[in-house]
Amino acid sequence: IVPISRFYPLKNMPIYWRRKVERIKGRLPKDAITVHSVDLSTEEDRQLLMKSVEMWQSRGINDYGKVEQDSIRECLWHSDELDIDNLCLFVNGKLHGFCLYTVSNDRRYIAVKHVKATHESTVGFELIGYEFAKRFSEQGITYVNLNADHGKLRLRMFMLALGPCNFFRKYIVEPAL
Repeated sequence: IVPISRFYPLKNMPIYWRRKVERIKGRLPKDAITVHSVDLSTEEDRQLLMKSVEMWQSRGINDYGKVEQDSIRECLWHSDELDIDNLCLFVNGKLHGFCLYTVSNDRRYIAVKHVKATHESTVGFELIGYEFAKRFSEQGITYVNLNADHGKLRLRMFMLALGPCNFFRKYIVEPAL
């Protein structure tokens, strides 16, 4: 669980992330960055997100990239049933990153299912994190559950670098016999 306040306002970000965000925002015109949801009920918007995912190569010994692509596809095509919402970051009208998430009953928490920078994105995760945190903060969300690290050491290290304030315990749900 990571507090939104770790990324927004900008002064709360670690200095090296803050400087990167300031540099990127300084290079862009003021109105170049927009953050909004797309309509996941339309084939066109689902394909927009899926095309950006498919640009990444599936690699690794456990084919994690393919599993992730399959998982994102299922989230997109079953977003209504799964209660999946989204935020997308556009720079000059071009998609640079997106987040698929659900909002808890508490409304202070979201559970991020997937967050992705597009293959061609040059804005970096720091700006994506800042812009999404800003939007979530405006909606009254205070905490983000980043879900699992899927056993990947680099992903676990990255998530720990975000400064979590708590952890949800790992569990397995099995059907009753």
